[in-house]
Amino acid sequence: MGMPKVAGAIGWCAFDYNTHQEFGSGDRICYHGVMDIFRLPKYAAYFYESQISPEQRVVLHAATVWSAGDRSEGGNEPLVIFSNCDEVEVFVGGYGQGRYKPDRANFPNLPHPPFQIMGQKIHATWGIENAHLRVVGYLNGQAVAEQTISARGLPHALELKADFTELRADGADMTRLVFRIVDEYGNRLPYTNQCVSFEIDGPADLIGENPFALMGGQAALYVKARHEPGTVTIRATTPRLEAATVTIEITR
Repeated sequence: MGMPKVAGAIGWCAFDYNTHQEFGSGDRICYHGVMDIFRLPKYAAYFYESQISPEQRVVLHAATVWSAGDRSEGGNEPLVIFSNCDEVEVFVGGYGQGRYKPDRANFPNLPHPPFQIMGQKIHATWGIENAHLRVVGYLNGQAVAEQTISARGLPHALELKADFTELRADGADMTRLVFRIVDEYGNRLPYTNQCVSFEIDGPADLIGENPFALMGGQAALYVKARHEPGTVTIRATTPRLEAATVTIEITR
């Protein structure tokens, strides 16, 4: 954005994609995307999202799993936060670590530079119990957004959501069915790889793998309507977590 002769953004691709055997990661998928192959966001997507005006939507995402292994050789420093807020305040285990401004020194041309916060390495020291991370975003001195990330990093819940909860009974209408495994604060756990199984009841079909082994803690199936109206219930299960359900109405 600091080079007037460059049009657009310097980047590779929006989404992970299927590829041929001469390229990719060995499984014929390229993982270069800002979002994954199901159009679900990765950390890079949060950066792009943070460049919108806060008048349109407030954005606050800490790009961390808040573990001792966040960075090479251990630790979680710098703590990177993508946000369009004026300031962020960081708390660890309820104790304030300070308020911070965007890193305009290293990113002078961005509308909303990322926050790069040093001094957090002590919270990944061996022998010290990790404490939860809480980040609060401020606009014009007012708290407008908040995110808390568990220090435990353990699966807490299976989430299941449909993009649309009503489909047409035309034999072709579909919606995406997103499922994630999250911590107790609703953050995706990118290193979970549990299998999730699905059951469907009603005039619709599931399109996709079943059971489905998660990659990156999130994935998606599709629900395709048949030709008759009715109520469709999808139930997702995985070991050691409570089942999740979603209901979709098929209408004429």
